[in-house]
Amino acid sequence: MICFMKRVLSLCLCFFCVVTLYADGFYGADGWSAIQSDYRYFYSGDTFKAMALSTVLAGSLANSSLDQRFQDFYQEQIRSERLNKISSVVKPFGSGRYVLPVMFLFSAIFSDTSGVGEWASLSSRAYLVGAPLMLMGQRVLGASRPGETSHGSHWRPFNDANAVSGHAFIGAVPFLVMAKLLDDYPAFSALAYAASVAVAWSRVNDDSHYLSQAFLGCFLAWQAVDAVFRTRDDNRQGVGLGLSSFGTDSVSLSQKKGVVFKPLLLSAGTGMMMTYTF
Repeated sequence: MICFMKRVLSLCLCFFCVVTLYADGFYGADGWSAIQSDYRYFYSGDTFKAMALSTVLAGSLANSSLDQRFQDFYQEQIRSERLNKISSVVKPFGSGRYVLPVMFLFSAIFSDTSGVGEWASLSSRAYLVGAPLMLMGQRVLGASRPGETSHGSHWRPFNDANAVSGHAFIGAVPFLVMAKLLDDYPAFSALAYAASVAVAWSRVNDDSHYLSQAFLGCFLAWQAVDAVFRTRDDNRQGVGLGLSSFGTDSVSLSQKKGVVFKPLLLSAGTGMMMTYTF
């Protein structure tokens, strides 16, 4: 069932990218160029360094007794019926079956110049840019859910698919986008930042994910949102978003020397391709 859902999501991502490439829908004529810029920013050395550090931190929790000890403490000392009710309200905000169609629909019917349209457009692009790495991380690290297997949160590569909380990733993105859009209103921005971790908390509360898994989902969302806002800043500053641009660099991606990471979105799954140009 998990493999089937991953293939369905991969097909949806491919379809959305193709539609954006060949039509002026969803994001307008510059939509595909914007998405490509998002990918270049996200799958860059700076992002991979940040993700490496976050993975080391999460790994120190997951591959020791800390994850399980925190989980036991929370379930025995903190969880309550009242918190369960709050969690039941929060959890749907991290469900891809509800959130993704809504975001993609809003980005299609609302103009980017409107508040709702820009929020939905940036959120949708963050999902597109972060989803391949999220799906790959789930499978590569291979941790289990609480109480699911004997090894628990410990990483067993390709043995399971729960090392990164998908709910935490999906639930954090819209609120992180909202927080950045509300930078001029610190109080509202702070509330949005606080709300961005609500779904991650609900997964720990419901005993569905360990702390390390919820953390990785949130951090991945942060990096994806940061990438799309860097593209947004380039656009506002008049930096071109065509194939030959990457931030302020006018050298095309294909001409760059060194290591370049590219995400792969295929009907059979997702992955990562590394190229080295010299």
